[in-house]
Amino acid sequence: MIDTITFNCSIPIIPDRIEALQDALKDSKSSSSKQHKGNRIIRSRKWSFSLPGLRLFCSDTGRLTKIECELPSLLWGHNGRLIHDQDAIDKALQVLSKLLRFISPTDSNGEYSTIDLGHICRIDLTWQYDLAVQDLKDLLQHAKHPRIHSPPDLYGNGNLCFHGKNLRISIYDKLKKEKSGAPRPASAQHACRVECQLKSKKYIAARFGLNSDEGLRRLNFGDLYGVFRDLLLGFAQPRHLAKAPANGIDTFLAVEAQRDPDIIARYIHQCGLSKRTASDLKHKITAAKLMSFHLTQLVPTGRPPPPVEVIHQKTEEKYQKLVRQNKEVLGIL
Repeated sequence: MIDTITFNCSIPIIPDRIEALQDALKDSKSSSSKQHKGNRIIRSRKWSFSLPGLRLFCSDTGRLTKIECELPSLLWGHNGRLIHDQDAIDKALQVLSKLLRFISPTDSNGEYSTIDLGHICRIDLTWQYDLAVQDLKDLLQHAKHPRIHSPPDLYGNGNLCFHGKNLRISIYDKLKKEKSGAPRPASAQHACRVECQLKSKKYIAARFGLNSDEGLRRLNFGDLYGVFRDLLLGFAQPRHLAKAPANGIDTFLAVEAQRDPDIIARYIHQCGLSKRTASDLKHKITAAKLMSFHLTQLVPTGRPPPPVEVIHQKTEEKYQKLVRQNKEVLGIL
């Protein structure tokens, strides 16, 4: 349910331990930058660890100010798998906490202080389905979402993306994107990924019904799925849409488009419809499609349907080997 998540924090670190972590996790990169704010020069550093999907941001005061990580990668070394229950969330956060303790100082008794991850300023909620991206694209490309005001971006590879200020909803085939991966279950033909990216402390808090000053700090699978479900079902109420008659031309075209995707464009051309009239017709067709498809099939009440995961066997074996080699040092997994 969660892929990338970003925490705003203030955690003290020991620079030498960062270097030890780089040696242990091998494939890592670091960079530095500086910004001028008035008479001050603010320097910052970033460390990226590819296998666990971890990125650390540090200020010149020697404290982590931001942590960005892919929760599935912390467990499996890639994000083709899904965080599918509370247990997986807790395990991934445990791995993150142990990695952070490794680079943090101890007190006079050699004990680590409690790691406070701070509030969440970005969270990607995602699920994968055995559904052709084209089917979902045909359904939603003319739809409106109440929380996104701009039209969607359509890409040549069949992907679809709705961009808002603090919300982005992306739809793409994970199996096509990662060709070396294999689907699970093996019978799956697709891995249609629906991804809702939420940004900003205030916006995230509002979606979860929390106080904006406190923000989101605890991850509960049921709450996460509830927000994901609400966002996806937002497409079921397109804005500024006239209610269409049950047996109108829009309903006919919605049905026929399932076997003949070009029929709508042909109808518009043959009737010589204006741009505005054609746009209104497309929105009505979308409404008809939504009525027949029922998005609740993708997000049923209670819990999500069984997921389709993309397995990278070699990557997972490589990651597990790395974990075993450094288990005594890092204490992870």
